[in-house]
Amino acid sequence: MSKKGIKMKDIANMLGVSTVTVSKALADKDGVSEELKKKIKETARELGYRNRDTMRSGSATNTVGILVADHFVASGQSFYWDIYQSIVKSLRQRGYYAMLEMISVKDEQEGNIPAFVREEKVDIIFVLGWLGRTYLRALDAAGLPLLYVDFYSKANRATAVIADMLYDTYQMTEYLYSIGHRRIGFVGSIHATSDIEDRYLGYYKSVIRRRLPYQEDWVLEDRDEVSGTVPKRVFQLPENMPTAFVCNNDETAYYFIHYLESQGFRVPEDVSVTGFYDNKFATAGTPAITTIRVDARRIAESAVNAGLRLMWGSESLPDMVLVRGEMVMRDSVQSLETGEGN
Repeated sequence: MSKKGIKMKDIANMLGVSTVTVSKALADKDGVSEELKKKIKETARELGYRNRDTMRSGSATNTVGILVADHFVASGQSFYWDIYQSIVKSLRQRGYYAMLEMISVKDEQEGNIPAFVREEKVDIIFVLGWLGRTYLRALDAAGLPLLYVDFYSKANRATAVIADMLYDTYQMTEYLYSIGHRRIGFVGSIHATSDIEDRYLGYYKSVIRRRLPYQEDWVLEDRDEVSGTVPKRVFQLPENMPTAFVCNNDETAYYFIHYLESQGFRVPEDVSVTGFYDNKFATAGTPAITTIRVDARRIAESAVNAGLRLMWGSESLPDMVLVRGEMVMRDSVQSLETGEGN
């Protein structure tokens, strides 16, 4: 995409500024002085860098690079495959193409960036699902526009398209309250990822609003370590058990239900359990899980809309695009008012 492989980071290194500053200057965005903009543009021109104005005249690859951690697909999370396929379909309809790279744990830890990113064979990178902060920094240093899909990072800022996790989990907790539950817990390692943190905050907002009792041991870890990605099979249950738990996703809910039953609890007669996403784990066992359905096609379409605008330097793009989910009622929740399930 750039003459002799010149990238924004090369211009940034030469002038002693950040790649973000270079990107803003080349796109004529606010936040960079006119003098510095002029200097950056002159340097880019001298080096033969082709900015977005040049791309509009026909130098773009018209290709989107999509990165996803391989453990997301290896663990059978068809949600990410659904998003990927929907993104590809939407791009094709608009005359664009996609290149997919699955990132191994080793590549993530070592910061190994795919060749199509290093060689700028794509115009933008979609990061599908959480990758570590160090790896995200390495991607940012590559100088291409970044779009996060189904997560966001406070440490590595980029436009993100995500489910409205805080609001949706708040609504689920409110539903549990409406059917008589007053002691409600949460299952999820809240410091592991930003999306788990947001689901916890949605749960906690309802707890505060309804002035419900709250105990620290009602918030259960579901990861073996902060950076872990696979939910536990064994959980540390509190002595004073809540009547319901909001789980951060369906996979966690699935294993949590099995663990509760192994400890002599009945779901939903003794403990109600909810999930998030409505993926294959929601209906893989008995009882089927009451959850929030996130529409992969809507996420994908929103990602493509945002990504194309970002690629062509739109200044009106928000930092975060939220996609609302919907509650799906199944058998893992029971009303305390009537004694009946969903």
